[in-house]
Amino acid sequence: MTEATPVTPRFDDAGVDILRDGLTLARYVFRPDARPAYAPKPYLAPVRSLTGEDVTVVRPHDHPWHNGFQLALPYVGDWNFWGGPTYVAGEGYVDRRNNGWMRHEAFDHIVAQGARLDLGQTLSWLAPSGAEVAAEARTLTFDAAGAAQGVWRLGLDSRIVNRTSGPLRLSSPTVEGRPAAGYGGWVWRGPRSFTGGQVVAPERVPDAMGARLPWLAFVGRHDGSGRATTLVMRVPDDAPPPPWFVRNEPYAIMGPAPFYAAPQQLASGETLRLTCEVHIADGRLTAPAIASLLAAAAPDGGGVGMGTGA
Repeated sequence: MTEATPVTPRFDDAGVDILRDGLTLARYVFRPDARPAYAPKPYLAPVRSLTGEDVTVVRPHDHPWHNGFQLALPYVGDWNFWGGPTYVAGEGYVDRRNNGWMRHEAFDHIVAQGARLDLGQTLSWLAPSGAEVAAEARTLTFDAAGAAQGVWRLGLDSRIVNRTSGPLRLSSPTVEGRPAAGYGGWVWRGPRSFTGGQVVAPERVPDAMGARLPWLAFVGRHDGSGRATTLVMRVPDDAPPPPWFVRNEPYAIMGPAPFYAAPQQLASGETLRLTCEVHIADGRLTAPAIASLLAAAAPDGGGVGMGTGA
């Protein structure tokens, strides 16, 4: 049996590089250098396919708080953990000076086993005043077991605990009155060359924006090489299909959006779990090929859920 090529971490003061066979698959920036207005938060960028193509962008000029893969929520009680102005019904986007930030506390576990690496992290979600809004336990998984098929898997799992004395209302701009803007959750922003790319769904839908689907994919082409990469995001099979936020114009962006159409209340001390996984595949995959890929890759458990406890 051939031994798997290991996936290993390399840490510095601001982030960790994820390495495989001489290639930096991803960089996780856990101490970002960002303006307070951008709601500083950890992000993954660059993230590369196995052929070395970067599928992310950092600080795009149109929305400089969009960075690669990140967890971002625009309405957490009175605070904005997405970045930029806050949408207010009847007023549009308003700078409410309510942008929070996420502080890295520690990596509490690092497990490297063959082609898989798991990083466990704790974070504090802080209001502009420095008061704690929430505590988060996050696990990132980098799994290259499918490398022979030209694909690797990124696991994104978060458990967020309300640390305030009252409930936190979780919402989206669509709930607040802006159509087709229900963003919030784990989200990906793609490179400029992916603009106009193909959105692939598991079934025919008039518009994937806001549709409830178990997975959604995006196919884009890279400048320079002209090669294509397919990104597939899915939630675990035991979770209800979430609504999706996705655009291919004027830029590429995608992610499950649990508060797209309805707000939720997170009680004091209650835990919210947000989890999804991303398959990053070389080439242009069709819906049947994606279904076969996902059938062969058992997802980690999770989804979107709430419960009590830390």
